[in-house]
Amino acid sequence: LAGYGVLMNSDLMLVRHFHPDEAGYFAQAATIGRSVIFLPMPIAMALFPKVISSGLASADSRRTLARALLMALGLIGSAVIMVWLLPWLPLRILFGVKEPSPESLALVRWVCLAMSPLGLTYLLLHFEMAQHRFEAVPWLIACALAYVGGVYLWHDTVLHIVAALGGAALTSAIVFAVMLVRHRPR
Repeated sequence: LAGYGVLMNSDLMLVRHFHPDEAGYFAQAATIGRSVIFLPMPIAMALFPKVISSGLASADSRRTLARALLMALGLIGSAVIMVWLLPWLPLRILFGVKEPSPESLALVRWVCLAMSPLGLTYLLLHFEMAQHRFEAVPWLIACALAYVGGVYLWHDTVLHIVAALGGAALTSAIVFAVMLVRHRPR
């Protein structure tokens, strides 16, 4: 979970370090982005006890995971689409911003999109842990290190940091999906 924690929480710290004047706007966008990540977390928590095994996923576990993934994808996709179309709405509801700048609206959109794969990573991470499989853990740590390293090398703008986060988040979700396919019952 340490690798996931870095992907999930180090963004604001990195923005504060490299772009302290934009940290406030980024904090608002990151809060909105995290709310999208949190949507599938109850699904992951409900999934965990239903799919526990000693390493071999049963057909029932696979069906349960498929339903959970469909629900999570639906929630995340709907939230990203809503934020992309109406980025001013969460800014107004959560922070009382009545007239956000175009830069702020763009930042909300891109942060939400960049963070969205972390919701799937969380779900798949819990499935893998319930199955007592930990092969993806080094890859998740590698994604976290690549994110921090990428930001260290490429931080000219806040959107560069967001792009590094998006790349690492998407890679983490892909790694877990590949691990899932590798352990498919034959």
